Amino acid sequence: MLIPLYHSHVLWSYGLRLKRCEDNLYAFTVKSVGSHLTYKPNRDGASNQPTRLSPPSPIRASLGIENERYMEIVSIKPLANGDLTSTKFTMEDLRRWSVSDGLLMRVCIVFDLSYFSLASIIDLETKSTVSEDARRVVETILRGEKPTG
Repeated sequence: MLIPLYHSHVLWSYGLRLKRCEDNLYAFTVKSVGSHLTYKPNRDGASNQPTRLSPPSPIRASLGIENERYMEIVSIKPLANGDLTSTKFTMEDLRRWSVSDGLLMRVCIVFDLSYFSLASIIDLETKSTVSEDARRVVETILRGEKPTG
């Protein structure tokens, strides 16, 4: 499952994973995927993220798991690589949380609004390198008109 965070033309995505830990314990990992809407792990270990855009640092995060009877909040904490991980739990906990062989979860991640400032990622004052003729053609098409020629 992919969790996109988008605000003011800045996108960062996370994938939710269940991880088996030592001693038959489990944890949810909210994996930092990058600034796109697909999750394709790189075989060579290279990063999926643009060089000038790093994962946001959460102010706080939680994972709510609910069924017909109650909602349980599982705390999640940030890791150095931009991922988040939950406290560990047992298979019995998973069975207790499940509803019709599935889990109903609410992920809440709060970030500082300054992360989504487009001006901190790109130079908004850069002048266009497109020719005047090309610009006119695009503007004509955007107005719904057919360009000449």
